[in-house]
Amino acid sequence: MTQADSEARRSAAENRSRLTNEVKKKIKRIEAKVKTLTEENQALLEKQAATNTSIGDYISEMSTMLSSAELESALALEQVDTDSEEDYEGRIIPGRHLEEIESEADEGRPHAGTGGSSKLRSRPQNSNLATIYQQQ
Repeated sequence: MTQADSEARRSAAENRSRLTNEVKKKIKRIEAKVKTLTEENQALLEKQAATNTSIGDYISEMSTMLSSAELESALALEQVDTDSEEDYEGRIIPGRHLEEIESEADEGRPHAGTGGSSKLRSRPQNSNLATIYQQQ
């Protein structure tokens, strides 16, 4: 074996060693990135779960409120249905126009008169009118 062969082998071994070290460093950097991304992903999953829980609670609360409003409306309708004709005539105020009464009733409906739609719009609104009549 000549000195040139031995020099070439040593150079090749050093080159392999250097490349191996570079690959190991790259692997460590990639593993660190994967660990960071995994932790971020876990944090996002926890945040998403908390958000979903909050949304579920909100929907449940709104459903309960709508159910309560429907019950109140139904009770108000039952009370209106049981009133006699004289009671209605006694509540009429001379000089008061129907438009005034309707606009007061609309104050309880957030989308009234805006052209927008509301899920509440399809529900009975007579409880507002009954309240107005009772106040007078």
